[in-house]
Amino acid sequence: MPRSVAGQVQRVDPGTVVATRTVEIDGEATYLGQSGGAIVGSAVGQSIGSGDGRILASAGGAVVGGIVGGMVEKELSKKRAQELTISLDDGNTVVVIQELEDVGFIEGDRVNVSQTRAGEALVAHAHYESDGLY
Repeated sequence: MPRSVAGQVQRVDPGTVVATRTVEIDGEATYLGQSGGAIVGSAVGQSIGSGDGRILASAGGAVVGGIVGGMVEKELSKKRAQELTISLDDGNTVVVIQELEDVGFIEGDRVNVSQTRAGEALVAHAHYESDGLY
């Protein structure tokens, strides 16, 4: 859970999962991946040729390395997620996409949907109170 929600009042709505679908959350290419790739690309370019050719190879390697580094980081930072369609007990239906954890959700699961004032939502399995009778 993000640090920004600590201490904030959250609205909690109980409901039932009516549909699930596995989806992928896109990865992100940051300056770190691009600059790391540029450094590696430049170093590889330095080993090619001599004189002006080496300078051009180093510059070209930095450009290509930066592009490839960003693409690699974007690919490595992808996350598996679940799209959950939830019928809330108040009659409304919501769809929430969240990162897939070890224990995912299936149709029929009772859940609580927490929503912050900023609009961020989190779905968690509901905890049942039982008198021991099923």
